[in-house]
Amino acid sequence: MAASTLAGLIHALAPLLALQIAPLSTDELMQRRAYGDVVAQLALPADAKPFDAAHQRLAWQYAFLGRADLAGAVPAARPLAWCGDLTLGATARDPVAAVLDAVKSHRVVVINESHIRPETRLLTRALLPRLRALGFTHFAAEAFWADTLVSDRALRDHIYAGEPVFASMVRDARALGYELVRYDETGSWKVREEKAAANLAAVLATMTPDQRLLVHVGHGHVNKLQPNEPNDAPSVTGRLQQQGFDPLAINTTCAAPGAAGSVGQIFFDPQGVMRIDPAFRDRVDLFVHATGPWDGTVPPADLARAALGKARAIPTALLANELRVVEARRPGESDEIAPHDRILLRPGENLPLHLPAGRWVLQSLAHDGTIAARATIEARD
Repeated sequence: MAASTLAGLIHALAPLLALQIAPLSTDELMQRRAYGDVVAQLALPADAKPFDAAHQRLAWQYAFLGRADLAGAVPAARPLAWCGDLTLGATARDPVAAVLDAVKSHRVVVINESHIRPETRLLTRALLPRLRALGFTHFAAEAFWADTLVSDRALRDHIYAGEPVFASMVRDARALGYELVRYDETGSWKVREEKAAANLAAVLATMTPDQRLLVHVGHGHVNKLQPNEPNDAPSVTGRLQQQGFDPLAINTTCAAPGAAGSVGQIFFDPQGVMRIDPAFRDRVDLFVHATGPWDGTVPPADLARAALGKARAIPTALLANELRVVEARRPGESDEIAPHDRILLRPGENLPLHLPAGRWVLQSLAHDGTIAARATIEARD
Protein backbone atom coordinates (compact mmCIF):
# COMPACT_ATOMS: atom_id res chain seq x y z
CA MET A 1 0.00 0.00 0.00
CA ALA A 2 1.38 3.38 -0.95
CA ALA A 3 2.34 5.67 1.90
CA SER A 4 -0.09 8.29 0.67
CA THR A 5 -2.93 5.75 0.60
CA LEU A 6 -2.10 4.56 4.13
CA ALA A 7 -1.98 8.13 5.37
CA GLY A 8 -5.35 8.82 3.79
CA LEU A 9 -6.86 5.73 5.43
CA ILE A 10 -5.53 6.71 8.85
CA HIS A 11 -6.91 10.21 8.38
CA ALA A 12 -10.32 8.80 7.45
CA LEU A 13 -10.38 6.43 10.43
CA ALA A 14 -9.12 8.97 12.97
CA PRO A 15 -12.60 10.09 14.15
CA LEU A 16 -13.63 6.46 14.69
CA LEU A 17 -10.42 5.64 16.51
CA ALA A 18 -10.86 8.69 18.72
CA LEU A 19 -14.41 7.61 19.45
CA GLN A 20 -13.22 4.22 20.60
CA ILE A 21 -10.68 5.60 23.04
CA ALA A 22 -12.69 8.61 24.25
CA PRO A 23 -13.01 8.58 28.03
CA LEU A 24 -16.36 7.53 29.44
CA SER A 25 -18.65 10.23 30.75
CA THR A 26 -19.46 10.52 34.44
CA ASP A 27 -22.94 9.13 33.77
CA GLU A 28 -21.49 6.13 31.93
CA LEU A 29 -19.05 5.46 34.76
CA MET A 30 -21.91 5.68 37.28
CA GLN A 31 -23.86 3.10 35.30
CA ARG A 32 -20.85 0.77 35.54
CA ARG A 33 -20.48 1.47 39.28
CA ALA A 34 -16.96 2.68 38.47
CA TYR A 35 -17.14 5.04 41.42
CA GLY A 36 -13.39 5.25 41.94
CA ASP A 37 -12.98 6.38 38.35
CA VAL A 38 -15.75 8.95 38.86
CA VAL A 39 -13.97 10.44 41.86
CA ALA A 40 -10.73 10.62 39.88
CA GLN A 41 -12.53 12.23 36.95
CA LEU A 42 -14.11 14.83 39.24
CA ALA A 43 -10.84 15.89 40.87
CA LEU A 44 -10.98 19.65 41.26
CA PRO A 45 -9.15 21.61 38.57
CA ALA A 46 -6.65 24.15 39.78
CA ASP A 47 -8.79 27.01 38.49
CA ALA A 48 -12.08 25.85 40.10
CA LYS A 49 -13.97 28.80 41.54
CA PRO A 50 -15.74 28.71 44.94
CA PHE A 51 -19.27 27.33 44.68
CA ASP A 52 -18.82 26.40 41.02
CA ALA A 53 -20.12 23.20 39.45
CA ALA A 54 -16.84 21.33 40.00
CA HIS A 55 -17.04 21.71 43.79
CA GLN A 56 -20.72 20.86 43.90
CA ARG A 57 -20.42 17.77 41.71
CA LEU A 58 -17.52 16.35 43.72
CA ALA A 59 -19.35 16.98 47.00
CA TRP A 60 -22.48 15.31 45.63
CA GLN A 61 -20.39 12.30 44.65
CA TYR A 62 -18.82 11.94 48.09
CA ALA A 63 -22.28 12.17 49.71
CA PHE A 64 -23.54 9.50 47.29
CA LEU A 65 -20.64 7.29 48.38
CA GLY A 66 -21.47 7.56 52.08
CA ARG A 67 -18.72 10.03 52.95
CA ALA A 68 -20.31 13.06 54.55
CA ASP A 69 -16.86 13.91 55.90
CA LEU A 70 -15.27 14.13 52.45
CA ALA A 71 -18.26 16.01 51.04
CA GLY A 72 -18.03 18.53 53.85
CA ALA A 73 -14.30 18.96 53.25
CA VAL A 74 -14.65 19.94 49.58
CA PRO A 75 -13.39 23.56 49.43
CA ALA A 76 -16.23 26.04 49.25
CA ALA A 77 -18.90 23.39 48.65
CA ARG A 78 -22.23 24.80 49.76
CA PRO A 79 -22.35 24.23 53.54
CA LEU A 80 -25.26 24.29 55.92
CA ALA A 81 -25.88 27.68 57.44
CA TRP A 82 -24.70 28.45 60.94
CA CYS A 83 -27.75 29.35 63.01
CA GLY A 84 -26.36 28.44 66.43
CA ASP A 85 -27.17 31.84 67.88
CA LEU A 86 -30.84 30.89 67.57
CA THR A 87 -30.32 28.05 70.02
CA LEU A 88 -29.12 30.24 72.92
CA GLY A 89 -31.66 30.28 75.74
CA ALA A 90 -34.08 28.33 73.56
CA THR A 91 -36.06 25.15 74.11
CA ALA A 92 -35.59 22.40 71.54
CA ARG A 93 -38.55 20.47 70.15
CA ASP A 94 -38.84 17.36 68.01
CA PRO A 95 -39.54 18.58 64.44
CA VAL A 96 -41.68 15.54 63.63
CA ALA A 97 -44.14 16.51 66.37
CA ALA A 98 -44.04 20.15 65.25
CA VAL A 99 -44.84 19.19 61.65
CA LEU A 100 -47.71 16.96 62.71
CA ASP A 101 -49.17 19.83 64.75
CA ALA A 102 -48.82 22.30 61.89
CA VAL A 103 -49.94 20.10 59.00
CA LYS A 104 -53.59 19.77 59.98
CA SER A 105 -54.88 22.51 57.68
CA HIS A 106 -52.48 21.93 54.78
CA ARG A 107 -53.03 19.66 51.80
CA VAL A 108 -49.46 20.16 50.54
CA VAL A 109 -46.20 19.94 52.53
CA VAL A 110 -42.90 21.06 50.98
CA ILE A 111 -39.58 20.15 52.69
CA ASN A 112 -36.17 21.12 51.38
CA GLU A 113 -32.75 19.53 51.61
CA SER A 114 -29.10 20.27 50.95
CA HIS A 115 -27.98 17.96 48.15
CA ILE A 116 -24.57 17.41 49.73
CA ARG A 117 -25.82 16.89 53.30
CA PRO A 118 -27.88 13.66 53.59
CA GLU A 119 -28.77 14.49 57.20
CA THR A 120 -31.25 17.00 55.75
CA ARG A 121 -33.15 14.03 54.29
CA LEU A 122 -33.80 12.39 57.64
CA LEU A 123 -36.83 14.51 58.55
CA THR A 124 -38.70 13.59 55.37
CA ARG A 125 -37.80 9.94 55.93
CA ALA A 126 -39.13 10.06 59.50
CA LEU A 127 -42.32 11.83 58.43
CA LEU A 128 -43.30 9.39 55.69
CA PRO A 129 -45.21 6.90 57.89
CA ARG A 130 -46.73 9.60 60.10
CA LEU A 131 -48.00 11.64 57.17
CA ARG A 132 -49.28 8.53 55.40
CA ALA A 133 -51.55 7.93 58.38
CA LEU A 134 -52.89 11.49 57.93
CA GLY A 135 -53.96 10.98 54.32
CA PHE A 136 -50.78 11.82 52.42
CA THR A 137 -50.86 9.56 49.38
CA HIS A 138 -48.45 11.14 46.87
CA PHE A 139 -44.72 11.76 47.28
CA ALA A 140 -42.97 14.08 44.79
CA ALA A 141 -39.22 14.66 44.78
CA GLU A 142 -36.78 16.70 42.75
CA ALA A 143 -34.79 13.52 42.11
CA PHE A 144 -37.69 11.71 40.46
CA TRP A 145 -37.55 11.64 36.68
CA ALA A 146 -39.29 9.43 34.16
CA ASP A 147 -36.46 6.90 34.18
CA THR A 148 -35.88 6.85 37.94
CA LEU A 149 -39.54 6.02 38.56
CA VAL A 150 -39.57 2.97 36.30
CA SER A 151 -35.99 1.72 36.45
CA ASP A 152 -34.32 0.48 39.63
CA ARG A 153 -30.95 0.91 37.95
CA ALA A 154 -31.64 4.55 37.01
CA LEU A 155 -32.66 5.20 40.61
CA ARG A 156 -29.48 3.47 41.85
CA ASP A 157 -27.31 5.64 39.61
CA HIS A 158 -29.02 8.97 40.36
CA ILE A 159 -26.64 11.25 42.26
CA TYR A 160 -29.33 12.17 44.82
CA ALA A 161 -31.77 9.25 44.85
CA GLY A 162 -29.03 6.60 44.86
CA GLU A 163 -27.46 7.95 48.07
CA PRO A 164 -28.19 5.48 50.91
CA VAL A 165 -30.44 7.74 53.03
CA PHE A 166 -32.42 8.93 50.00
CA ALA A 167 -32.68 5.36 48.70
CA SER A 168 -34.07 4.25 52.06
CA MET A 169 -36.61 7.08 51.83
CA VAL A 170 -37.75 5.77 48.44
CA ARG A 171 -38.00 2.18 49.72
CA ASP A 172 -40.05 3.33 52.70
CA ALA A 173 -42.37 5.44 50.53
CA ARG A 174 -43.03 2.52 48.21
CA ALA A 175 -43.64 0.13 51.10
CA LEU A 176 -46.10 2.58 52.64
CA GLY A 177 -48.08 2.78 49.40
CA TYR A 178 -47.20 6.30 48.30
CA GLU A 179 -47.54 7.14 44.63
CA LEU A 180 -44.19 8.54 43.52
CA VAL A 181 -44.52 11.70 41.44
CA ARG A 182 -42.19 13.35 38.95
CA TYR A 183 -42.59 17.12 38.76
CA ASP A 184 -39.23 18.84 38.16
CA GLU A 185 -38.11 20.36 34.88
CA THR A 186 -34.98 21.90 33.39
CA GLY A 187 -34.39 25.42 32.09
CA SER A 188 -33.98 28.85 33.59
CA TRP A 189 -35.17 29.44 37.13
CA LYS A 190 -38.43 31.02 35.90
CA VAL A 191 -39.14 28.30 33.35
CA ARG A 192 -38.22 25.51 35.72
CA GLU A 193 -40.34 26.80 38.61
CA GLU A 194 -43.33 27.60 36.40
CA LYS A 195 -43.35 24.15 34.82
CA ALA A 196 -42.72 22.38 38.12
CA ALA A 197 -45.64 24.16 39.78
CA ALA A 198 -47.88 23.41 36.79
CA ASN A 199 -46.92 19.73 37.01
CA LEU A 200 -47.75 19.57 40.72
CA ALA A 201 -51.02 21.44 40.20
CA ALA A 202 -51.95 18.91 37.51
CA VAL A 203 -51.24 16.04 39.91
CA LEU A 204 -53.30 17.69 42.64
CA ALA A 205 -56.18 18.05 40.16
CA THR A 206 -56.24 14.27 39.71
CA MET A 207 -56.28 13.59 43.44
CA THR A 208 -59.41 13.27 45.53
CA PRO A 209 -60.07 16.03 48.10
CA ASP A 210 -58.99 13.80 50.98
CA GLN A 211 -55.63 12.94 49.39
CA ARG A 212 -52.56 15.00 50.25
CA LEU A 213 -49.16 15.65 48.69
CA LEU A 214 -45.62 15.64 50.16
CA VAL A 215 -42.93 17.37 48.10
CA HIS A 216 -39.17 17.04 48.73
CA VAL A 217 -37.14 19.83 47.09
CA GLY A 218 -33.67 21.36 47.17
CA HIS A 219 -32.70 24.57 48.98
CA GLY A 220 -34.56 27.68 47.75
CA HIS A 221 -37.35 25.81 45.96
CA VAL A 222 -39.11 25.75 49.35
CA ASN A 223 -39.44 29.54 49.63
CA LYS A 224 -42.93 30.97 49.86
CA LEU A 225 -44.21 33.94 47.90
CA GLN A 226 -42.84 37.33 48.95
CA PRO A 227 -44.64 40.70 48.75
CA ASN A 228 -43.90 42.57 45.51
CA GLU A 229 -41.79 39.70 44.23
CA PRO A 230 -40.81 40.00 40.53
CA ASN A 231 -42.66 37.63 38.23
CA ASP A 232 -39.51 35.62 37.48
CA ALA A 233 -38.57 35.15 41.14
CA PRO A 234 -41.13 32.85 42.86
CA SER A 235 -40.10 29.28 43.55
CA VAL A 236 -42.28 26.26 42.83
CA THR A 237 -43.71 26.67 46.34
CA GLY A 238 -44.54 30.34 45.75
CA ARG A 239 -46.14 29.51 42.43
CA LEU A 240 -48.34 26.89 44.10
CA GLN A 241 -49.50 29.68 46.38
CA GLN A 242 -50.32 31.79 43.34
CA GLN A 243 -52.54 28.94 42.14
CA GLY A 244 -54.53 28.91 45.37
CA PHE A 245 -52.74 26.22 47.34
CA ASP A 246 -51.41 26.81 50.85
CA PRO A 247 -48.28 24.66 51.19
CA LEU A 248 -46.64 24.14 54.56
CA ALA A 249 -43.00 25.09 53.85
CA ILE A 250 -40.23 23.55 55.96
CA ASN A 251 -36.55 24.49 55.81
CA THR A 252 -33.86 22.03 56.99
CA THR A 253 -30.67 23.68 55.67
CA CYS A 254 -29.53 25.18 58.97
CA ALA A 255 -27.42 23.21 61.42
CA ALA A 256 -27.14 22.72 65.16
CA PRO A 257 -25.32 20.13 67.29
CA GLY A 258 -27.07 16.85 67.94
CA ALA A 259 -26.78 13.07 67.84
CA ALA A 260 -25.75 11.35 64.59
CA GLY A 261 -28.75 9.94 62.78
CA SER A 262 -31.27 12.24 64.44
CA VAL A 263 -33.88 14.22 62.50
CA GLY A 264 -32.85 17.60 63.92
CA GLN A 265 -34.53 20.14 66.18
CA ILE A 266 -36.77 23.21 66.18
CA PHE A 267 -35.99 25.92 68.72
CA PHE A 268 -38.47 28.12 70.58
CA ASP A 269 -37.90 31.11 72.83
CA PRO A 270 -39.32 31.24 76.40
CA GLN A 271 -42.52 32.81 75.05
CA GLY A 272 -43.10 29.86 72.74
CA VAL A 273 -42.18 31.72 69.53
CA MET A 274 -40.21 29.70 66.98
CA ARG A 275 -36.66 30.91 66.39
CA ILE A 276 -35.92 31.57 62.72
CA ASP A 277 -33.00 33.09 60.87
CA PRO A 278 -33.95 36.54 59.50
CA ALA A 279 -32.99 35.45 55.99
CA PHE A 280 -35.78 32.85 56.09
CA ARG A 281 -38.43 34.89 57.89
CA ASP A 282 -41.75 34.81 56.00
CA ARG A 283 -40.23 32.39 53.50
CA VAL A 284 -40.93 29.19 55.45
CA ASP A 285 -43.42 28.09 58.11
CA LEU A 286 -41.13 25.79 60.11
CA PHE A 287 -37.40 26.27 60.60
CA VAL A 288 -35.66 22.98 61.38
CA HIS A 289 -32.00 22.73 62.40
CA ALA A 290 -30.52 19.58 60.88
CA THR A 291 -28.02 17.77 63.06
CA GLY A 292 -24.45 18.51 62.19
CA PRO A 293 -21.65 21.03 61.80
CA TRP A 294 -21.71 24.06 59.52
CA ASP A 295 -19.55 26.42 57.45
CA GLY A 296 -16.72 24.09 56.56
CA THR A 297 -16.50 22.08 59.78
CA VAL A 298 -16.15 18.48 58.63
CA PRO A 299 -18.96 16.14 59.75
CA PRO A 300 -18.37 12.47 60.62
CA ALA A 301 -18.72 10.05 57.71
CA ASP A 302 -21.82 8.43 59.20
CA LEU A 303 -23.62 11.57 60.39
CA ALA A 304 -26.76 10.67 58.43
CA ARG A 305 -26.16 6.97 57.73
CA ALA A 306 -26.27 6.23 61.46
CA ALA A 307 -30.05 6.35 61.03
CA LEU A 308 -29.92 3.32 58.74
CA GLY A 309 -28.89 0.86 61.46
CA LYS A 310 -26.10 -0.13 63.80
CA ALA A 311 -22.47 0.17 62.76
CA ARG A 312 -21.28 -3.10 61.20
CA ALA A 313 -17.59 -3.82 60.67
CA ILE A 314 -16.57 -4.63 57.11
CA PRO A 315 -14.66 -7.95 56.85
CA THR A 316 -10.98 -7.47 56.13
CA ALA A 317 -11.29 -9.68 53.03
CA LEU A 318 -13.18 -6.81 51.37
CA LEU A 319 -10.47 -4.24 52.07
CA ALA A 320 -7.43 -3.48 49.95
CA ASN A 321 -4.48 -1.16 49.62
CA GLU A 322 -6.34 0.79 46.98
CA LEU A 323 -9.66 2.56 46.75
CA ARG A 324 -12.73 0.40 47.29
CA VAL A 325 -16.47 1.01 47.47
CA VAL A 326 -18.39 -1.47 49.63
CA GLU A 327 -22.14 -1.96 49.14
CA ALA A 328 -24.66 -3.97 51.18
CA ARG A 329 -27.80 -5.71 49.92
CA ARG A 330 -30.10 -8.42 51.22
CA PRO A 331 -29.52 -11.95 49.93
CA GLY A 332 -31.22 -12.33 46.56
CA GLU A 333 -31.43 -8.61 45.84
CA SER A 334 -30.22 -7.55 42.42
CA ASP A 335 -27.21 -5.32 41.86
CA GLU A 336 -29.61 -3.17 39.84
CA ILE A 337 -31.20 -1.72 42.97
CA ALA A 338 -29.67 0.90 45.25
CA PRO A 339 -27.83 -0.70 48.16
CA HIS A 340 -29.02 -0.33 51.73
CA ASP A 341 -25.68 1.26 52.52
CA ARG A 342 -22.57 2.16 50.58
CA ILE A 343 -19.20 3.57 51.61
CA LEU A 344 -16.06 4.68 49.84
CA LEU A 345 -12.87 3.47 51.51
CA ARG A 346 -9.48 4.91 50.67
CA PRO A 347 -6.29 2.86 51.20
CA GLY A 348 -5.85 2.12 54.90
CA GLU A 349 -9.41 3.08 55.89
CA ASN A 350 -11.84 0.68 57.56
CA LEU A 351 -15.09 2.50 58.29
CA PRO A 352 -18.32 0.63 59.08
CA LEU A 353 -21.52 0.21 57.17
CA HIS A 354 -24.80 0.98 58.97
CA LEU A 355 -27.35 -1.81 58.69
CA PRO A 356 -30.30 -3.23 60.63
CA ALA A 357 -30.23 -6.78 61.91
CA GLY A 358 -30.23 -9.64 59.45
CA ARG A 359 -28.12 -11.26 56.77
CA TRP A 360 -26.32 -9.03 54.31
CA VAL A 361 -24.33 -9.65 51.14
CA LEU A 362 -21.44 -7.21 50.83
CA GLN A 363 -19.62 -6.42 47.59
CA SER A 364 -16.27 -4.66 47.35
CA LEU A 365 -16.02 -2.74 44.08
CA ALA A 366 -12.71 -1.83 42.49
CA HIS A 367 -12.20 1.62 40.99
CA ASP A 368 -13.59 0.50 37.60
CA GLY A 369 -16.73 -1.11 39.04
CA THR A 370 -15.61 -4.73 38.87
CA ILE A 371 -16.49 -6.82 41.92
CA ALA A 372 -13.19 -7.45 43.71
CA ALA A 373 -14.59 -9.49 46.60
CA ARG A 374 -17.83 -10.62 48.26
CA ALA A 375 -18.77 -11.58 51.80
CA THR A 376 -21.92 -12.45 53.69
CA ILE A 377 -22.38 -11.20 57.24
CA GLU A 378 -24.98 -11.77 59.93
CA ALA A 379 -25.81 -8.49 61.66
CA ARG A 380 -27.24 -9.00 65.14
CA ASP A 381 -29.20 -6.61 67.37
